[in-house]
Amino acid sequence: MCCMEGKKMDLYELIQRARKKDADSCYEIIVKFEGLIKKYARKLAYEDAQSDLICFLVELLYSFPLERLKNKDDGYIVSYLARCIKNQYILLLKREIEKKREIYFTEMSEAQEFRVKTQMAVEDCYEGLIFIEIKAILNKKEWFIIEQIFIKGRTAAEIGNLMGVTRQAVNLIKIRSLKKIKRVLSPEK
Repeated sequence: MCCMEGKKMDLYELIQRARKKDADSCYEIIVKFEGLIKKYARKLAYEDAQSDLICFLVELLYSFPLERLKNKDDGYIVSYLARCIKNQYILLLKREIEKKREIYFTEMSEAQEFRVKTQMAVEDCYEGLIFIEIKAILNKKEWFIIEQIFIKGRTAAEIGNLMGVTRQAVNLIKIRSLKKIKRVLSPEK
């Protein structure tokens, strides 16, 4: 631990110093989470996994909501950072799974490539029609939220920040929009 006047520095102070571009504090935080980072990097099993997780942690230190913390205890902060690292691991894992599911046209025969391209064209056309129909059902705010969540992959909190509303308000609009879509698109019973 970094020492300041003979006493150990807590994680809250380390993060504050790391935000002020103190390389030693940043390094100390990385070392503190090194075991967790290595664990997830091994599970991801790709070459730059550890570097990606370390970069994420450093970025997280700068965006960490220190001023909004109710509890500045080390245990609370460690738990928060560990949860963020785990969520990033899950996101990276999903990306790796998607990459492995990709099949390149160069690996296909001409007949397979033709079938795939034909199917993709039909699906694109169908998806386009569905989007037009959904857009007609919803008002501008509802469409914006549905588009941001399901097409662009943003969270309710991110959308709330963009719109200047709470994430709860975003979630309420999302739920209302989905009910509208379901009412119009699902077959009546």
